[in-house]
Amino acid sequence: MLEKVEYVFPRNTENEKLFEFFSRLFKDVPYANINDDKIIVGFPELKPITIFRIGNTKNVQVDIDNPKYLDLMSRGSRKSRAYPEARRLPIQEVADKLAGHVFRLDHTGIDLAMSLYSTKEWGDLLEYLGSVGNIYNYPTGEPWPFMLPATEKEHADEIIDFSVIREPRFEPVREDDQDISTLHIDIGTDLSKEEVEALFPGDKGIYFNSLENIYKAIYLDYDGEIEVRLDIRFKSPRGDFASGKWLVEEGDRIK
Repeated sequence: MLEKVEYVFPRNTENEKLFEFFSRLFKDVPYANINDDKIIVGFPELKPITIFRIGNTKNVQVDIDNPKYLDLMSRGSRKSRAYPEARRLPIQEVADKLAGHVFRLDHTGIDLAMSLYSTKEWGDLLEYLGSVGNIYNYPTGEPWPFMLPATEKEHADEIIDFSVIREPRFEPVREDDQDISTLHIDIGTDLSKEEVEALFPGDKGIYFNSLENIYKAIYLDYDGEIEVRLDIRFKSPRGDFASGKWLVEEGDRIK
């Protein structure tokens, strides 16, 4: 079973700033363990956990326990931009505005630019993830499958307990109209939509169709080979999406 989803960033000044941003961002998340060189988020009894760290790598790497996928996000040109209509915001500004408001890491995800990957590669990735974890197709049909943290028994059988906090989840996304891949980080806050809009008005972020009442997406001014996006989830009660119930009962499990 997959133990971790680990994001490894090359050791340089830009990524040290990004790591410091993550450290501030997750400071009030109760299941985040923040060290000088590594941030671990999740619950040890549920797999996978999520890790961010700086390492001696050439590119941003995604370690999902298969060397075939280490450089999954490193294809493409940094001259491209995902959703160029959205401004790229200084990391310090975003950290300052969100300080004291972030209490959950709902999920992380990799948005893969499918101009750089074949349909077979996408299918092979999902098949692999299904063999090592509990991953479910998005019930309404979009190419947004979610892997839910689970126990060994739940992986062998099925998840039936929805009282457990299964965070952070992992979401590979198929982006058919992009030429650069994106790391997205979906955070739970105590902010209303109106409060988020006041902090990040207009083109300081972007709303995606059908999700405009759930979060606003903020792109960071990050000079790496990928885009980094923060999805700022509005305050809301925990429902069937957060518990995983909707995904398990309405989405087909990928095996």
